[in-house]
Amino acid sequence: MVTHSRVLLRSHTPLYVGEPNGGAPYLMENLAAALGATGWEIHLLCPAADRSLSTPAGVTAHTFDYQTPTTATTKMLHSVRGLQQFRRLMKAYSFDVILDDISHIPFYPAHLLCPSETVNACFMHTAFFETARRFSGPLRGRVVEAIDRTLPYLNQPEIVCAGESTEATLRDRLGHTATHVLNPCVELDAFSYQFDPQSTEVLYLGRLSKRKNAQLLLTAWQEIERRYPNHSLTIAGTGPQEDYLKETARTLGLERVSFRGFVSPTEKHRLYRDALVFVLPSLLEGYVTTGLEALASGTPVVGADVPGIHDYVVDGETGLLFESDDAAALATTLATALSDPAGLEPLAERGRALAAAHSYSSFKQRADALFSTLAEKSPSRPS
Repeated sequence: MVTHSRVLLRSHTPLYVGEPNGGAPYLMENLAAALGATGWEIHLLCPAADRSLSTPAGVTAHTFDYQTPTTATTKMLHSVRGLQQFRRLMKAYSFDVILDDISHIPFYPAHLLCPSETVNACFMHTAFFETARRFSGPLRGRVVEAIDRTLPYLNQPEIVCAGESTEATLRDRLGHTATHVLNPCVELDAFSYQFDPQSTEVLYLGRLSKRKNAQLLLTAWQEIERRYPNHSLTIAGTGPQEDYLKETARTLGLERVSFRGFVSPTEKHRLYRDALVFVLPSLLEGYVTTGLEALASGTPVVGADVPGIHDYVVDGETGLLFESDDAAALATTLATALSDPAGLEPLAERGRALAAAHSYSSFKQRADALFSTLAEKSPSRPS
């Protein structure tokens, strides 16, 4: 085990400025805090925010002179912009590890100008490859695919993956073996276990985008409304498909579907507790945190059998799986769950135990061990 030293984390978005907007910044906030709490000196490099960053103990923030880019063009521009700030940090500090949260565009100077005595690493949440064209369109999808395929050329980085499926995909597609896994965590104490077999609520909570595939759930819900007219579907979240999904629900004549939009953390916790099951119809994930939050709340997961979901949802053990992008299969699986709600309790109990294995305390230990392993790879470390 190495002596704890200094790490630079590059984030594509400001951290510690309120509720994290998505799983990637949430994971990075937890990572920086966990390493800082275990004795590492953490430096965070990210876009500027419109307010101060409330960093935890052990974490020092440095910001670029620009805010988070919002268009594809500016995102590509900012993959190299900020070079001078990066150079100043390299002159001011000696880092054991530089970790670039690529999400989904790298900060190229962090890799190509990484000092020889520093371990060059990146964090990969989801491995898209050719599927990016399906989710992002032909042009943007090709860019994302090219980024995935050229990761080894970023100065042969150590690649940290959010899930085992992502790691397996990278190894299979790229032949790149310098990979590691660091699963996300959940704040277990924030989610009270409350399995309620009397509930008639079904919940989807997440971004409303093509990849998240909430449209499939609406299609399947036609059959559920017919067979279980007293059950209701809640869709919480926002995204580019929000208006389209609302129109789809109207076109399908669905009567027991409510769209909540963005929900506060308090409301999110209530929705988890009140739901009988939580549905994850995604086409692809990295290691989806909302599923873990549902399990922590005592709400079994009905999920698509895809990477990032079947990494931890085992059919019949910690949840129920259905064939990806198959509305009939989803309807059948949901109907099975709703037909015997009391029979879901063993799933809920095992799900809570699974969520407990993803606690922040466990994450902190795993993060410390991983970065100790990474730091040992530094050429400046004694053999």
